Amino acid sequence: MGDKLTLTEVLDSINLKVPIDYNKDNCKDVSMWVILKFYSQETDCIDIVNEINDNMYYIPEPLVYKILFDKIPAGRRYIKYTRAIKKVNNYEEKIELLMKEYGISNNEARMSLI
Repeated sequence: MGDKLTLTEVLDSINLKVPIDYNKDNCKDVSMWVILKFYSQETDCIDIVNEINDNMYYIPEPLVYKILFDKIPAGRRYIKYTRAIKKVNNYEEKIELLMKEYGISNNEARMSLI
């Protein structure tokens, strides 16, 4: 392949066991650290990622890809990432949130913010 590979193409290659030509030229934008972070959230991949993390900076990236390709079990992975919590800046929104969350009255919510 002459085109640059994206992160999702590399992850799909490992998950679906479709070999690609992973080298420094076509994968400059793909960080092996991000790939390992992705797999570290999957319970059946934690041990494999932990092994690689110890020596990640001493192993060339194409070899890390080959190890992941060989050791990660085939299958689709849907890993949830944590989302940022919505910040409430408005005083009235804070009151509403407290009333909903704790089932308290408007006056009790206002007193708790003092």
